[in-house]
Amino acid sequence: MDEHIKYRWQHAIVDAFLAEPEDIPIKISVAQRGILMRLKEPQSVDPEEKTALEDGLRALQVLVREVKSNAAKCQIQLPGGAELAARDTQPRTPSSAPGRARTIASRNSHYNRRAES
Repeated sequence: MDEHIKYRWQHAIVDAFLAEPEDIPIKISVAQRGILMRLKEPQSVDPEEKTALEDGLRALQVLVREVKSNAAKCQIQLPGGAELAARDTQPRTPSSAPGRARTIASRNSHYNRRAES
């Protein structure tokens, strides 16, 4: 999967998607901070990386929504101090994480191909 990652901050996003359910909130926070730090770096962000950053933030938002909807009768601490009560008795299945990670990797592959042409 690493061959599809173009930017170093993308590793944290993939890590969030592959994390164990109890580790997902902190992994989301780490990934979001990585994106924000990249946006604040003095080195300019080219249009392709800006698109990748936006896609990364959207992917993390989807993961946050999934955690909210699939938390199994427990309290989850999300980044920013928001605490959620579970509404769904179905736990998040780790088997779906590799599929989401592959989706992110394939999008990143698209950015790599565009950069090479």
